[in-house]
Amino acid sequence: MDDPDLGRGGDYLLLFGADSAHAFLDPAPDDLLKSHDARSQEMIARRQGDRTAYFTEVGRVDGPEIARRGAGLTPAPMIQMGAYRADDENYNLNVALWYVHHRLASLPEMEGCVGARKLLSLGGWSRHAILYEFISPEAREHYYQLQEAPGADANHPTGGIVRTLIHGPASPTLAVRIWPEVK
Repeated sequence: MDDPDLGRGGDYLLLFGADSAHAFLDPAPDDLLKSHDARSQEMIARRQGDRTAYFTEVGRVDGPEIARRGAGLTPAPMIQMGAYRADDENYNLNVALWYVHHRLASLPEMEGCVGARKLLSLGGWSRHAILYEFISPEAREHYYQLQEAPGADANHPTGGIVRTLIHGPASPTLAVRIWPEVK
């Protein structure tokens, strides 16, 4: 976290999606930025203290509000995205087990939940990311209260491991989608 080149911004998330992570490599990222329309370039120019990462989805869970997800790969109206890495690479399997058997397992029945996407990095500071999707800030707050309740991790052998991970600056980021506009 002492890396001076690591962007410290955390007020906005700019997410691009594609069917394959290779779409972000051909054309090269710098060439892709030049090819965007004027509205996209305007939004990109607003970035300050940005961090770039290239993630691929390795798992997805749909919640009962899945119909509220945006068209295609567009996230839901309210998201929480955490980006992190472990000091010890041996934690990677334990983190994956924790997500599959604990965090993500609760989402299919979670009121107000659109779903979640577990991501791994192709490049950038973060090794992992999690994108939780909700219909509103209130639905996200309800989820957070349930997950952070005393003893929430007590019945899972990897409980508490997520707290040993190194999150990027301002991670997790809470965001209400502003573009494309929520209808």
